[in-house]
Amino acid sequence: LAEHLAGRSVLLVLDNCEHLLDECGDFVDLVLDRGSEAHVLVTSREPLGVDGETVLPLSSLDADAPELFVTRARSLAPQLEISVDDPRVVDICGHLDGLPLAVELAAAQLRALGLDDLLERIDQSLDLASTGRSRGRERHVTLDRTIAWSYDLLDGEAQHLLRQLGAFPASFDLAAADAVAGTEGSASVLAPLMDLVTKSLLVRHADSGRFRLLETIRAFALRRADEAGELEDARDRLRAFVVEHTASTSRVDRWLSGAHAVSFRADLENARFAFERSIAQRIPHDALEVLIGGGFLWRNTLNCIDGRRWIAQLEDFEEGLDPIDRVWMALERADLGQGTADHGAMQQAAESAVARARDAGDDGALAIALH
Repeated sequence: LAEHLAGRSVLLVLDNCEHLLDECGDFVDLVLDRGSEAHVLVTSREPLGVDGETVLPLSSLDADAPELFVTRARSLAPQLEISVDDPRVVDICGHLDGLPLAVELAAAQLRALGLDDLLERIDQSLDLASTGRSRGRERHVTLDRTIAWSYDLLDGEAQHLLRQLGAFPASFDLAAADAVAGTEGSASVLAPLMDLVTKSLLVRHADSGRFRLLETIRAFALRRADEAGELEDARDRLRAFVVEHTASTSRVDRWLSGAHAVSFRADLENARFAFERSIAQRIPHDALEVLIGGGFLWRNTLNCIDGRRWIAQLEDFEEGLDPIDRVWMALERADLGQGTADHGAMQQAAESAVARARDAGDDGALAIALH
């Protein structure tokens, strides 16, 4: 074939090369080395590694997803009255992260379901059957099989890591991934982590250095972790990491530091998970450690609804807290009072904190309470 292409000006298209990377790379090298004027267009979850290769990463459709959804739906059911501006269409595409295959699979369901029914069932998106792809390959029959096809191409370490990462409710950094994976040292998790990024199963945000699973991939990872009996251990490691990481900064510094508040806000969903799991496991001290990280936000009128809810949950366990912890509970109420402009509540909580801090001998808490 390389000899046949020699001297010809052609566009050679190689589709879905991720499972034959070495073979496809060798072939492309051979074609180009024979003097062919071919241009080669490759689709793959990772580069071939051939000299002269230019990589064009493709993201999800984002704002264009509703257009694909409506186009596909109308091609399958022309009688449908549907618009790209319909909030239900936007919600469905957002839940599917704008993934083209996922959007097409969802749109195919409108031959049997209405939009309201589809939106109600979208949490079961991994089971959407692609009845509109009767001649498609088996891995395209359902979104679950599509993800599984890529998952099966991973080595054991990367498969294990993907399952553990399903425990994260939101984005995370390298240290958190290492802790949840249960490995010793970031070097051991870095190779499989980057393998997942390379194979498009994990998104890395270059501006922040944080990682995120698309929701459909996360749902798949959660189910595989649950089937393997690994999910609860991964969730326990995530809870413990968030608590330990939060407590590594002193309570006074957490209260004072705007930089810590920025970090806390970036990790808010993971913090919420750790707080709620600590409450569920009846570990109020750990829940308070996480809660203190949010005081700066509530004080500045952000996330006040969260603050009110968190404090209300922890109040059920307040009698079991030690005296110093109860001082900080009062300070958090004062923060919430300031953030909600309830100055009476703020003053009452601060006065309570002053008295309790003096009794407990917590000078840092006393200074904050007096302030």
